[in-house]
Amino acid sequence: MATHLPSYGELTAMPREDLRKDIVAQRALIRKMKLAVLLNKEKDTAKLRRERRQLARMLTAWTAQPSVPVAPAVVKKSAVKATKDLKKKPKNTRVAAPAKP
Repeated sequence: MATHLPSYGELTAMPREDLRKDIVAQRALIRKMKLAVLLNKEKDTAKLRRERRQLARMLTAWTAQPSVPVAPAVVKKSAVKATKDLKKKPKNTRVAAPAKP
């Protein structure tokens, strides 16, 4: 059962907010599929590769779309929120040891 993956043209025609929601959902799907492949529950690794490429298309469409001009007070809040939503979270954190005397 194949699902429809939107083309790049369809992605660029989508409203920016819908595209953001799809990007978040696609990242969650890739995380689940990656885990399934690692645990040998998913045999079709090409499917994971296709989903990664789809995420790349979505992110390219995101950057290609012009942001909607709005009032300056709103731009600061929405721009910060939009970029925070798309940033990847760090895989791990490192804690530095205290300096030796």
